[in-house]
Amino acid sequence: MENKSLPDLLDQLGVTSKIVRIDHPESAPDWAKEKCNAYRVTVKRNGKRASFYYYTGFGVKESSTASVVWALARDYDTACYTLEEFGTEYGWDKDTLSTFKAIKRNWKKFERLFPESEIRQAVAEMEY
Repeated sequence: MENKSLPDLLDQLGVTSKIVRIDHPESAPDWAKEKCNAYRVTVKRNGKRASFYYYTGFGVKESSTASVVWALARDYDTACYTLEEFGTEYGWDKDTLSTFKAIKRNWKKFERLFPESEIRQAVAEMEY
């Protein structure tokens, strides 16, 4: 795949998003409620769309399509983990299972938008 920036690649692929700041959903893990802003993000591509909850640290004032897509793509490695591997890597607490399940759900949505493995790989490997 040709070397280009993530915003350029997403523009070429016709990817758009709507990012809206929201109150934390009931399902948000405690770490997100305590340390993050919450957003509802809808990403569109090729007539398909998927919505995600997205969390950023309080210092982040604005998110872009590229930052959201990059963060979701970076979850690829984690989405391949078993629960045991996930807990071992990130620690075990009361939010481990819900966070693990959320990553799995988000990844399935992401794969529907980006079924081409080379695009998922390119996005995941890009620095952004």
